[in-house]
Amino acid sequence: MKIILRNMKSTICRSFLFVVSLWVLSCSSNHDNTKSPNGFLRTDDLQEIIDKAAPYSKLAFDPAQEYMVTEGILIDKPLIIEGLRARLADSIGVVILSIKSNDVVLRNLHLTGNAKTVEQDNRVPLIHVSKGGFLIEDSQFHNSSKDGIEVSNLDADPIVGGVIRNIIGRGNMRDLVSINGENDGHINHLLVENIRCYDSELRGAVEVSDGTMNTTVRKIYAENSIYALDVQDHGDEGAINQTVTAEGIIAVNCRHAIRTANSPIGHSRHVFKNITADNCERPLSISNIDGVYIEDVHIRGHAGEYPAVSIKNCNNVILEDIIIRNSQSTGSGLLIENSDYVFIDHACLTESKNKYGILYNLTDGREYSSLMINNSILNGNIEAGILLKAENGSKLLKYRTSNNISEIDNQL
Repeated sequence: MKIILRNMKSTICRSFLFVVSLWVLSCSSNHDNTKSPNGFLRTDDLQEIIDKAAPYSKLAFDPAQEYMVTEGILIDKPLIIEGLRARLADSIGVVILSIKSNDVVLRNLHLTGNAKTVEQDNRVPLIHVSKGGFLIEDSQFHNSSKDGIEVSNLDADPIVGGVIRNIIGRGNMRDLVSINGENDGHINHLLVENIRCYDSELRGAVEVSDGTMNTTVRKIYAENSIYALDVQDHGDEGAINQTVTAEGIIAVNCRHAIRTANSPIGHSRHVFKNITADNCERPLSISNIDGVYIEDVHIRGHAGEYPAVSIKNCNNVILEDIIIRNSQSTGSGLLIENSDYVFIDHACLTESKNKYGILYNLTDGREYSSLMINNSILNGNIEAGILLKAENGSKLLKYRTSNNISEIDNQL
């Protein structure tokens, strides 16, 4: 009887071990081969992984593995993508990531273009976004033949809401971040912050253009580029930019800190605060805006033939706390041309050799209403601290200068 019980126990044990073995083999055969041993997704076929992912799922890629791109990747559903490192193959003119869905989140990306092997006629951004509610952050974009990130509504539907922050770019041919409203299809309520751009050959850190509203740009740094910030249009009637706020703009060895390459089509309410320009050729060049507020500007090492601050064809202009030091330019410190309702307070030019500290110049034959210049120190200028001038039948009806330490040449 005891022998029979032992045999039964032995049989049960062998059966149990056999079942366990089958289970282990089954688990092994069903192992998810889309993931690497460290748990990150493999990027052998990035488009297939995205197509199979459920909406709003998170796809985490190994940032140590670089994906070589020969065909563009489409994202047409809400997803969270993290850690993707990708590089465009030489001579390939495709967008690495095309975002055609709302609510896409991209984090910790490292994308590299092929700028030296693609002609500018075939230029493309590394990322193109055409839907709102997006977040792109903590990422790097290098060597794009065009932009690092381009936001534009190609289907003319408004893009509402979006955040781009904590971005570094090097060697991109054009803008690190480009926001383009595509004329009548407006882009509304975007935040762009903490952007660092180096060595942009043809453009700069951030472009805001062609029909944007309620755009905030802050903490922008550009070095060895054309500009830190450009707010512009391309001449179309519907390309009006409204309510642009920029703060914390730094440009080093650039042509501009801020440029507005605008047409006179109705741009309004632009605020520029806390601006630093070191060794820039034309630090602030502002034009064709109704409602401009500029405050807390520091310009150093300005040289060449252009003004440090140029305001042309703008109305309702306030300039406060403008400091220009060590300017070797033959132009003016501040040039205000064909602009009305202008208020300048606390401008300071020291250790500078400008021909004029402030030149207010009317040239278009129109009648202008008012100008006020107060509390400014304008020393070391070749001819005069302040020159007021009207040509070609232009008139200024009312003006006041008070509490200035400056010589004034009045040719009105």
